Amino acid sequence: MASGLAMTAGLLVGGAGNAGAAERGVRAACHDGDVSFTKAADNYYYPTSPTGRLTTSANCNDINLRYTNGGSRNVKVCFYPSSGGEDCQDDWKRVGSNWTVIATDVLDGTKYRFRFGLSHEANGQYAD
Repeated sequence: MASGLAMTAGLLVGGAGNAGAAERGVRAACHDGDVSFTKAADNYYYPTSPTGRLTTSANCNDINLRYTNGGSRNVKVCFYPSSGGEDCQDDWKRVGSNWTVIATDVLDGTKYRFRFGLSHEANGQYAD
């Protein structure tokens, strides 16, 4: 879906040769669907419930995150396949106030939640 958006955005801004503008168009559309979150203190996950899950949308091809309460933290994504279980990323990503891609090329409808390196309260936005 995102590649189709990139091609459309590229055509709208002057053709496929303008890849930088096309990429900016896709990012803008992705972040139009951003969602604010608050992760409670004394918990490492958002959503905090052990059965809570987020579901990727058609807005983005990636899972993006940023903090709005300052500082930066390590974060990874844990995926929940329909077959069961939890599959967390091996590597942490450092997230601050700028948008950070946490996971790339994620299919629409994928179930996931964020795993934080610290249990402190966190406020921010995500786009998927």
